[in-house]
Amino acid sequence: MSSTVSSYRSLLFAVALTAPAAVPTVAAGAPAPVEYLFREWHTTGIQNGTEPLERTFAGISFYPTRELGIFYTQTFDPREKRPVYRHYGDRFFSFRSIARWGWDFQNFLRITLRRDRGNIVLRDRFLLREILVMEPEGRRTVADFVFQLDGPSEWLVFRCIHYADRPTWLWGEVFLNSERYRLVSVGLASFGGFAGRGYPNRRRWIAGLETGFDIEKTNFPLPLADWPVLFLHHKNALGDRGSIAVIEPDALDSMKTLYRGMGVLLTPKRNVKRVRFGLSDTRKPDDIAIAEMRRNWPELRRFFRNVRWDLNPAPGRAWVRRRLSLLGGEAVLDTPAGAVFRDALPILRRAPAVGDRVAERRFGRALTDVIEHDEEAFEAALSGL
Repeated sequence: MSSTVSSYRSLLFAVALTAPAAVPTVAAGAPAPVEYLFREWHTTGIQNGTEPLERTFAGISFYPTRELGIFYTQTFDPREKRPVYRHYGDRFFSFRSIARWGWDFQNFLRITLRRDRGNIVLRDRFLLREILVMEPEGRRTVADFVFQLDGPSEWLVFRCIHYADRPTWLWGEVFLNSERYRLVSVGLASFGGFAGRGYPNRRRWIAGLETGFDIEKTNFPLPLADWPVLFLHHKNALGDRGSIAVIEPDALDSMKTLYRGMGVLLTPKRNVKRVRFGLSDTRKPDDIAIAEMRRNWPELRRFFRNVRWDLNPAPGRAWVRRRLSLLGGEAVLDTPAGAVFRDALPILRRAPAVGDRVAERRFGRALTDVIEHDEEAFEAALSGL
């Protein structure tokens, strides 16, 4: 699926104009924060010698907070449908935030699968198939990065959940839908800024609730009960760039530090198909950021435990109803302007059962298709006047 920058900007503007008239409140007279999810997907052809390749740049960001976004770049052979990595820039999995240089802007999420006897790095073998808008607006927004595996019924999803009242945080879930593959590990990699030769005393450092230590070139095990939240940064260097992670320990068998770079490797239990976490980064001085993390941990833990991981269909349905009403209601379904809604409505009216990821993906595809072609519907309506 593809689109243009102009259509997405028009969509964002149109969504903002049609925001809900009534907004839930968190205190008397104080409106709850509301945000809108902005989705991008651009694919272009590139020439690598005599070999025609294509490159996709795709991602999501959140407005009006504009604190962070998640973006994916892949270069691939369109004939063989396989990733190609030959030059810097051919692939990125980027955590981009206003804080900058916290979580790795090149490859913050490192997923390894296993089939038969061999391990497979996700981005080396499989393509990002689509980004589905699951909840387009409201107190929170949700999108799924979907990687297609070998067959149509096998896929891996990275679900991104973002709350308007916590704009610097992303709540993520890696979910595997496959019987032939096993989820081996999920690596969370921090960058922490350029801290090289100019900082001879620099140490790659991890801090937890009670302690901290140097993780330079180590695979140090981290007891799950003692490390539910952690802070990664370059100690004795920049002094004001760090990455924070909240970990759900119940699904994990173990956690250890990354051998290369700065981060942690999460290993799920044998038959577990999902891993959940929260990510944020900061430009505050390191000692202040660590003290705040420790002081705020009880409240942060409560919030993490209450994150809703399944789909809420209401925001997507409300968005479609408003767009339809602007076009003239369901009477427009039999006109060219309503064609984009016609096939999607029966799917959107059926609420997926809790835990039914196949039905959730079907819902997300229908909603995303309507959003992607929304501008065409309005152009058709205007041309009929």
